[in-house]
Amino acid sequence: MGFSEHVQVEHIVHAELLAIKKGLELAWDLECHKVICETDSTESLGLIEWANVDIHMYREVIKEIREICKREWGSLQFVHVFREGNQCADFLAKFGSKNQYNCTWNNPLPVALQTQLENDAMGTFYFRSKL
Repeated sequence: MGFSEHVQVEHIVHAELLAIKKGLELAWDLECHKVICETDSTESLGLIEWANVDIHMYREVIKEIREICKREWGSLQFVHVFREGNQCADFLAKFGSKNQYNCTWNNPLPVALQTQLENDAMGTFYFRSKL
């Protein structure tokens, strides 16, 4: 399953946090209780896992994520990956930023997303570009 939403945010970390929350909610609703949540945002991971967020501007969504994490998951793990390591997430993020509507896909997936999923599953290697 994949989802993409257009959100009006001023900072990418806010968008990352909202995506993590939505993904966890979808997984729970679909009774997928063994979840590995991959993100390329080390800042978001830090905010979720250990930061004191009492005065943070995104404290509400962070607290909501922390509450979701307290549910009786079979296994819930957060992992940092480079953007190049998860082309599906990168595709969905770009899709959401360019479109004004929200989408959730189960089957069939859009062809472009299916291709990215196959590449991710095969462990396709991508070089990180240096700027």
